[in-house]
Amino acid sequence: MGNTTILSKDYKISINIYTSIWSLLLLVAVPFAYLHTRENVLYNFYLILISPSKLVTDYFNLGGLAASFLNAGICGLFCNLMVGVFNVKPKSSTLVGYFLVIAHCFYGLNFLNMMLPFFGIIIYCLVRKKKIADHLHIAMFSTALAPFISDFLFRYTLPEGAFVFGSVQLTFGGVALAIVFSILSAFIIPAIIPGTEKMYKGYNLFKAGLAIGFFGTFAHALFYDTLGIPSPDSVVRDNPIYNNADNSYEAFVIIFFAIAFILTLVIGFFGNNKSLKGYSKIWKCNGWKDDFYDLFGPYLTYVNVGIYGIAMIIFQTLIYLFAKGAGFTGPTTGIIIASITFTACGQTVRNVWP
Repeated sequence: MGNTTILSKDYKISINIYTSIWSLLLLVAVPFAYLHTRENVLYNFYLILISPSKLVTDYFNLGGLAASFLNAGICGLFCNLMVGVFNVKPKSSTLVGYFLVIAHCFYGLNFLNMMLPFFGIIIYCLVRKKKIADHLHIAMFSTALAPFISDFLFRYTLPEGAFVFGSVQLTFGGVALAIVFSILSAFIIPAIIPGTEKMYKGYNLFKAGLAIGFFGTFAHALFYDTLGIPSPDSVVRDNPIYNNADNSYEAFVIIFFAIAFILTLVIGFFGNNKSLKGYSKIWKCNGWKDDFYDLFGPYLTYVNVGIYGIAMIIFQTLIYLFAKGAGFTGPTTGIIIASITFTACGQTVRNVWP
């Protein structure tokens, strides 16, 4: 506890500030992405918002490169705003939730379909009289259910064959179903998280992910299989610009991540008295219930994020170069971000390379 107090005085770039830097990087990338593809950014962002977004929906295909980065940047800024409004103390779970949000913003999560699950948790806290600040990371995790929201709003209640891509056909039943589903899930997920944590004994870093996965499996079985409703396919758009790029924006994505991860490493290096001293302690951790932010402070945590991220982009680049058919799509771009999610509490290059 004393160590945490010292860190709060000495370190200026907290995880809350660091995630804000990521949001700004995503938004700064938007005009450069536009110059790269020359697509209608706002209209494509609109298409992302109004389209069913079943996993895995490639937002590079659906909305284009610039709109995908715009979506991620806006969703990231919203998380930053909520962290500030509810005065969330800097902690590793904030980084976990934030990275999961912006990662999925490239293949199924958008600024519209994240709202109801997010505010569902806030309603849960108000009803149960719990501190929102202590549950905001669960609100971020709960956005994993966003594909249900998009489907309920824009496709689920329509007659078979009535859905038209690019057209909004809201129904009262669809809106009501999305709202009720969000509120019910907000009360169920916090209740089942403790049980799932006991199941894996700390050997699964994705913590709330297991609980949400169980709930999502049950919800899908209820709303589709049990009712005899066929599960629809992901929306795919005829996007000639993306097709001409061989469904891969490798140069742009590699440059973006190189900047983001090198900047992260630089922040950690200079904040750690212009050295990597102490990083070997993180390297030696096995990752079991290790919170690097609490144990070693934010700057060594950023060093770990930077090194891990650089390793992942090198790994993905090698796959692109040597694996036929592999590319830097929306999903693979998002997965690079998702892969660094737990670099503040368990993941190092050493314990994930196998």
